[in-house]
Amino acid sequence: MIKPMLRTGQVLGMYSALLGLEHGIFELLQGLLPREELLIQAVGAPCQPDKIWHACLPALSLLPNLQLAGMITVVISILLLYWAVFRIGHRLSFGVMIGLSVALLLSGGGFVPVWIGLSAGLAVQFDRRHPGWIGLMPDNLLVFGSWLWIPLVAVVLAWLPLSWLMGTLFPEPMLRLGTALFLLFDIFLPIAITLSGSFRQVELANREDA
Repeated sequence: MIKPMLRTGQVLGMYSALLGLEHGIFELLQGLLPREELLIQAVGAPCQPDKIWHACLPALSLLPNLQLAGMITVVISILLLYWAVFRIGHRLSFGVMIGLSVALLLSGGGFVPVWIGLSAGLAVQFDRRHPGWIGLMPDNLLVFGSWLWIPLVAVVLAWLPLSWLMGTLFPEPMLRLGTALFLLFDIFLPIAITLSGSFRQVELANREDA
């Protein structure tokens, strides 16, 4: 049975890969449009960043045109998805997840996927050696943090399709809440699920030792 921290790395790695794939597909749709500066918008015209909740999926790319950026981003995303699903327990997973996440950033995969991919790599590293302070947590807090892990995993899995559905059905509220949703789901949630997974792994180990 896969341990909580490896499962956390797997879920976050999949989430990062799917976000990168999303960027890559939209970039491909823009064709051979040349990149005029480092910062690009994965979703092309008539999309306006200040008029839509996803801000036209901003990204950074070192590649000369959006079609090439999209192709490379899709390939990297598929490699990351494969590794997260099938190879997460490999001893090189930490380095591979970090490396692919950075490559995704530079090709045009967006800024959020690299953060989530780094969190995935950190979760894999925590599987081998979790922070010592977690073992010093009070039992009640440890159990509560452990209990949160499954709901947080469910939220991560649901948010990507749900965000697009809500953005389609409720564009104005989603636009107004854009910054708050970004901070909550893209920045805070990966940290929360990594910590909660650590709590769960320590709590399960304590049960086995009891």
